[in-house]
Amino acid sequence: MEFQWRQLRELLAMDECQDNNFVIHQDDGQFFYRLWRCLNDAGAGISDRLHGYYDALQCARAHGLLPLRLPLKERILSEDLLRAGLRRSRDYPGEVLLDENALQIAPELLAVWRKEKRRLLQAPPLDTLLPILLNDTKYTHYTSVGQQLAVRTVLTSDKDRFLFINLPTGAGKTFIIHSLMLATPASQLTLVIVPTISLAIEQAQRAQSMLLQANTDHGGEYTWHSGQTPEAREAIKARIKAGKQRLLFCSPEAASSGSLLLLLFSLARRKMIGALVVDEAHLIDQWGAEFRPEFQLLAPLVKSLVEVSKASIRTVLLSATWSQATLNTLKELFAGDNPQAIVEVNGSFLRPEPMWYVSKADDREDHRRQVEDAISTLPRPLILYVTTVEDAIDWHQYLLKAGYKRCGLVHGKVSPRQREKQIADWAEDNVDIMVATSAFGVGMDKNNVRSVLHVTVPENIDRLYQESGRGGRDGYASVAQLIYRDDQISLARHLNRDNLIGAKKGFLRWQKMHQNRESESPGYFSVYLDTKHDSIKIDSRANVAWNWRTLLMLQRAGFLSLHFAAPDLEQFASDNVDDAKVEQYFNHYFSHIGVKLHREGHLDVQEWNGTLKELRSRELRARQKGFQVLEDWLNHQENPLCSVLESFYTLDGYAPELACGGCPGCRSQALSAYTPTLGLNAYLISGEERERIGSDMRVYYPPARSSALLLRQWIDWIARLLVTREIQAIRASSTVLSQLSQQLYKSVPFWCALSHDDPSTNWNELVLVLPGESLPELDPFSDIKRIIVAPETLPEKNVRGRLWWESDPRARTLDQFIRSLSSGNH
Repeated sequence: MEFQWRQLRELLAMDECQDNNFVIHQDDGQFFYRLWRCLNDAGAGISDRLHGYYDALQCARAHGLLPLRLPLKERILSEDLLRAGLRRSRDYPGEVLLDENALQIAPELLAVWRKEKRRLLQAPPLDTLLPILLNDTKYTHYTSVGQQLAVRTVLTSDKDRFLFINLPTGAGKTFIIHSLMLATPASQLTLVIVPTISLAIEQAQRAQSMLLQANTDHGGEYTWHSGQTPEAREAIKARIKAGKQRLLFCSPEAASSGSLLLLLFSLARRKMIGALVVDEAHLIDQWGAEFRPEFQLLAPLVKSLVEVSKASIRTVLLSATWSQATLNTLKELFAGDNPQAIVEVNGSFLRPEPMWYVSKADDREDHRRQVEDAISTLPRPLILYVTTVEDAIDWHQYLLKAGYKRCGLVHGKVSPRQREKQIADWAEDNVDIMVATSAFGVGMDKNNVRSVLHVTVPENIDRLYQESGRGGRDGYASVAQLIYRDDQISLARHLNRDNLIGAKKGFLRWQKMHQNRESESPGYFSVYLDTKHDSIKIDSRANVAWNWRTLLMLQRAGFLSLHFAAPDLEQFASDNVDDAKVEQYFNHYFSHIGVKLHREGHLDVQEWNGTLKELRSRELRARQKGFQVLEDWLNHQENPLCSVLESFYTLDGYAPELACGGCPGCRSQALSAYTPTLGLNAYLISGEERERIGSDMRVYYPPARSSALLLRQWIDWIARLLVTREIQAIRASSTVLSQLSQQLYKSVPFWCALSHDDPSTNWNELVLVLPGESLPELDPFSDIKRIIVAPETLPEKNVRGRLWWESDPRARTLDQFIRSLSSGNH
């Protein structure tokens, strides 16, 4: 850093400097680089520039660099300097220093400006097939054991599985999507459903870069959203129908309505949907039961597409923050009738990067002052989170008036075009402060955020943790600060009160929908979504939304399941179709939903006052638990937040690996940051009972040929084992694995590449021992199927005078084994 500091001082002392003279990069001088960006940005405000000086000086201080001052030729009033934590040097009037208050900050905060590495992960080698699929040799390792287990599980699982993946933010969930996309046949669509347009746009940009690297980018758009031109949508439709789109990101609303839904059914009929991925899947429960019921329509959508396709569609649900209640709800929604199809991967650990700070203001004025002070001192980039659109606009206006011109604004009412520009500016470091509601940042890959400031109390502990975790995604220290006042707790409590349908009103709605149903077959009928019970006189979107909530509650209670009927597209196949007839058909199609009854009592008032009322109360308690945990912690901050989070995010008895970048409770006990090596543990839980094999199959061959020649001769039968899914992993030397990857990647499904030293896994293995190699030490208690192929001349370990295969009466020669593959009798 000394060279960069000296260079920065020299450049600032020059009369005129050009940006391209500055060779410091973001990675090795984030704060120096940002100062230079501000000074070369004509749109930057005075506060942007001064805070750039502040961050650069704090960075130099954290690294012990001298002299601790910077040239500042611009004429700035003393009060403006003091407001920014700066002052003029008495001995060097042309330079500025940190003022006394800036030097009095908590010493542990210097870890952020020092960019102290906090996330230390156990990173296992990448399976050899993946760099070939990605066409990119820079990928050499998984980020963690959890990511390795998740990728392997997703790519080797049966297509009828529902996979629930739990990986922390920054641990590489996006890589799972990219791997699945490239491993899925190119003619099949991988549909990725994300909660916000912002995330869809950002994820699509990243995926397009990956496809471009893999030489499979079609050059068009990969997002379906409301802000697109008709021409863009028609181009996407054409590519999808031709089997060339490969990947598409969209919202739950887009997937479950309109022309995209019709297109999905058309693809399902042709078996052209390869996989469906739901990112940030916990929101299906958190948002779906409330203000966006379309989230909970994803489960019936998947079931309906599978029924139409008569083929399986692999369904992957990704999240960094599953709670037990949410996970249980989604298991029931997606696989309640087939729990054997559920597969869980849990590779969770607590985020080690954030240093947590909380401050309670006395009143509105004190709250405003504390927030303004925090804005002036927190390292950039900074996300400022609020709860309401009005608060977001208010704080954004304040920042602009205070001279922070490099600031953005994202909330639910921002247009898609504006949002896209804001995301681009944020990603390209043209913005230092982003004011946002919770809709911003979900899943977004902005790695270098150094501070997250909440100026209102979030609805629950989950939202606080998720949003604070958007800092430090690069693995370096970050700040997570909450400044609140009493009345905000009341607002958060109110937001957690139910938007769930009540038993009395729900019964009236269901009774009327059932009364007006259209019967199609015994136990199956459709209901109109715009049905109004007697006390409702006006058609409205709100009425439709409450009808959805009623139906979804009945589904969660097990009374019924919802189905999308396959649209009859064949009647519109000719060129001479009456437009009015088409419009009439689809107006009717989207006005109702299919219902299949599973139990009696749905029209019994006693059931509604009993079963359904209890369900509603149970769901409400689960939702309020997150808020209660947050409120309890705010009232008892002597309890370490890391322990609170460890308990809250324990799933099926598996707690996340513990880490803490520093929280009020730990600091009160004089405990420093606890950042051990993480990502060591990952758990696979399957609803399907594994067949216990009990012993290995031993196959021996004469070692008369070279290894290279043997591998060329073996490719066909190895490929057959992979295609028939008798094995999903190959254990061999690194040289052999590399050669097999080059020869097999186009013709077979993904397989796990295991070295001889790797521990046992969950996948059936082919163990290859080539001439000149020794038999590996294999776990004798493993319950997987193993086919061991090795030279016949190798001795049995620890048994003198016996060959390795002679003790097994089922052992066979390689020729016999290959013949048995053809006959199916192996």
